[in-house]
Amino acid sequence: MRMALPIYAARLFGLDAGNCGETKIKMNQKISNMVHFIDAETDRTIAQLRKVAEQTATVSYDQILNTDTSKVMTKVQEMRLAEEHKRQVEISRLVSKARLSVQEAQHKRYKDLKAVCAKSLNEFTRNTAEYTKVMKTILNEAVECCGLTHASIQLLSRDAGMFAAISGHPSCKIELDKQVLPETAIGGFILQSDDGRVRIDCTLSERLEQGLKCMEPMVFKTLFPTAVSLWED
Repeated sequence: MRMALPIYAARLFGLDAGNCGETKIKMNQKISNMVHFIDAETDRTIAQLRKVAEQTATVSYDQILNTDTSKVMTKVQEMRLAEEHKRQVEISRLVSKARLSVQEAQHKRYKDLKAVCAKSLNEFTRNTAEYTKVMKTILNEAVECCGLTHASIQLLSRDAGMFAAISGHPSCKIELDKQVLPETAIGGFILQSDDGRVRIDCTLSERLEQGLKCMEPMVFKTLFPTAVSLWED
């Protein structure tokens, strides 16, 4: 009696039906274990990949955030510097304007003082006796200072009448110049040697100008006793 081929093969290899069932169970168990292992490894690998991805994403986000913050801070700093520069320029402009206003005010006061002095000198020239005496003294000093022997003198047209009274110097022959001084000279004279090498301006306007220039520090201190902080850098 012939056996079925599977049973015969099983018996040939020492496997009966019971053994085949046990083998199948063991194989299924191994396969199941392998599937579980693969699933576990897959889950572990996925978890690792997810962790790496999260770390990478976090680092990238931090880098982006830091980069953006740095750019923002740089931009803010640039804007602050630009605003500060603009403010300093405006302050400098206002200070310069204030200084100019102070200068103009001081110059006006100085011009007013000069006008008052010129008016006083004009009034002085009306005192003929005193004015003539002063003119003669100044003329003698000019002649002796320069050692002149021949000279010409220019006077205001209104002062021509005093020429004889002031020109009598023993060592210098003085002639009246036909060209008269302008009224802006206030008074006084211009003395010039015959050869034109020596010219002495003794007009009252010139003496006033030189006198104020020499006295300028004292004049300004008197007119403006309070120190102006705008002059200090």
